[in-house]
Amino acid sequence: MRLLLAVSGGIDSMYMAEKALEGGLFAVCGPCEEFAVAHCNFCLRGEESLGDEEFVRHWCREKGLAFFCRRFETAEYASAKKISIEMAARELRYGWFEELCREKGFDATVLAHNADDNAETLLLNMLRGCGSQGMKGMSADSGAFPQRLLRPMLSLSREEIRCYMEQKGLKWREDSSNSTNLYKRNCIRHKVLPVFKELNSSCLQTLASDMKHIAEVHGIAEDFYQKERYIFRMSDSALWSCNIEELLSAPHWKYLLFRELEQYGFGPASIDGLAELLESGRTVSGKEFNSPQGFRLAIGRGSLHLAENSSPKSAPQLIEIEGEGEYEVAGRRFKISIGPCPESLVPPQGSLYFALDFPFVLRSWKAGDWMQPLGLRGRKKISDMFVDLKIPAFEKDKAVVLARNAEESEVLALLPLRISEKVKIKKSQTAKVLTISEL
Repeated sequence: MRLLLAVSGGIDSMYMAEKALEGGLFAVCGPCEEFAVAHCNFCLRGEESLGDEEFVRHWCREKGLAFFCRRFETAEYASAKKISIEMAARELRYGWFEELCREKGFDATVLAHNADDNAETLLLNMLRGCGSQGMKGMSADSGAFPQRLLRPMLSLSREEIRCYMEQKGLKWREDSSNSTNLYKRNCIRHKVLPVFKELNSSCLQTLASDMKHIAEVHGIAEDFYQKERYIFRMSDSALWSCNIEELLSAPHWKYLLFRELEQYGFGPASIDGLAELLESGRTVSGKEFNSPQGFRLAIGRGSLHLAENSSPKSAPQLIEIEGEGEYEVAGRRFKISIGPCPESLVPPQGSLYFALDFPFVLRSWKAGDWMQPLGLRGRKKISDMFVDLKIPAFEKDKAVVLARNAEESEVLALLPLRISEKVKIKKSQTAKVLTISEL
């Protein structure tokens, strides 16, 4: 087995590295044929960060180990993604570890998390709001997908690690940021866990045991979810659609909803709000819930629809049509052709027939657009037609209309669903007609 050790230079990771040299990297890692060291410099502590990097580099040189190092602009990354420094560092390091294992052929990354870390993670997850997934703690072996992570030190306390390092006279680097309460984890480390240990000197073991039992319960719940998640059906116009009545009649439907939506970044507050709305029967067609990860859940008439938030500005919004061909607008493709008047004036699904000449425009709909729908005398707003046609809210961004020019609010079709009375084909018409079909 070829292992990559994630070594920061701190006491925990240096304990792990020293134990690896001794051949005592614990049973969870299995027989090791070769290992190397990976060090992340997050460039957050100036000269201190550079000192950590040089310390680990020098240690590897002395021991004859391969050393990999990458420097990250962590603060810039966090700002760009609008996430915390802690979350940014996590994303950067795990992404790089996966890349290294893939490129260099390592079987797994070994991490120096200990029993205190596991307890801190449990409390952090509970404060953020989590289900059984967040309460089962870190696993000693994550399995092979998307990358295998091994944590051989989860049964060791931070105190045990320090005693060993001091007795052996081994060296490590102290991270000055660990002594502050700037980060949430540090507050739990310095203020909360000490109180827990005063109340129960075996609290780490107690919490570890609880996490083990919760992991077993989570496994049962996961089996149930996988068996019942068929209720969230794939959809052509969304990631999935779900019938509300069917959902509410399912056993433990609130858990199914939570388990399905949490993976798309919806938090407990949003999911609880949605569940309360569904349970009350006051569901309003068109109401939306958005997740920070860029997903949108829309309530339709009797159904839920999950989709990715679209970015209309990235797609062409208007195209002038002067002849036959295939065109794309707002991320949708249409074929425009001219041919003889068909025997049946009822077009196939996805197509519309027009008594219309070039030129005209295809564009994204906008507020204020209206048309005189086929068979009606009065005008109707496109926004009201969305309601009549039961088009989910997230589909509105993709709506394309046909108009004579870019400026007019009167449109001649909502593609490929409805045409205006003004461009209908009359039975007496013998000239060629225009056909627009969505591809």
